[in-house]
Amino acid sequence: MGVADTRDDPILNVRQAAALFGRTEDTIRRWAKNGVLPCFQPLPGSPLMFRQSVIEKLLEGRTAAPKGDTSDESKTDHPGSE
Repeated sequence: MGVADTRDDPILNVRQAAALFGRTEDTIRRWAKNGVLPCFQPLPGSPLMFRQSVIEKLLEGRTAAPKGDTSDESKTDHPGSE
């Protein structure tokens, strides 16, 4: 099929992804490093980039943290958790 057409799927940087998730840039980088948030680097050493469609799908699948669980860790372990 060739290279995917990204005209209808904007590419976001770490700051933009963090804003969509309501998390810090460090959290976004940690999720990417741990493989829980798909990302890519156009060139070795370049900034991490994210497809907006992937982030939107993760945001749609969010579930609330268990009642009584107010720890920050439960909020940042995975992008699908609140």
